[in-house]
Amino acid sequence: MRIKLGRLCRAARPVVDGLCAEFAESKFEPRFFELAIRREGDGPRPVSIKNEQGAETFIYGIIDRVDTYESEGNVYVRVIDYKTGKKDFSPEELSEGKNLQMFLYLRSIIESESFAPELGVPANGRAIPAGVIYVKTNVSDTKIKLPSDADAEEAVRASQGREGMILSDPDIIAAMG
Repeated sequence: MRIKLGRLCRAARPVVDGLCAEFAESKFEPRFFELAIRREGDGPRPVSIKNEQGAETFIYGIIDRVDTYESEGNVYVRVIDYKTGKKDFSPEELSEGKNLQMFLYLRSIIESESFAPELGVPANGRAIPAGVIYVKTNVSDTKIKLPSDADAEEAVRASQGREGMILSDPDIIAAMG
């Protein structure tokens, strides 16, 4: 148990260090954690999708983290999802209509006008989608040549990157750090 706990701590430390570095560099600030999308309550409303027969499907869920950044009277919104598995972000799958969950969550936030004040959107401003980012928090075993702590931490850090899609706007990209 002590060995497993030690390995978990070594894997978690780069994730926490990465988050600290991100928060220090980014102008985006965490606004919500575990934000629920549902029909009732104060949160964003679910996206509704109709099929050819007119049947409606609602997309519900819980968003790991929502960050916001205010600029020129508008609030830019990014959705963060923590991934513990080995699955990578794939733009090809998006073009095939797969793995749209986080994009639908972002749409839900942007389109829920009654939720705009919770995002900090000023009266004459609007919420603008800034992106979807997947933060890898994989804690699987990694092989290294030298068993020093620095080598192990670097190997873990290398497996815990960020992927996703962001708004093609130099000012927003710079604000993300």
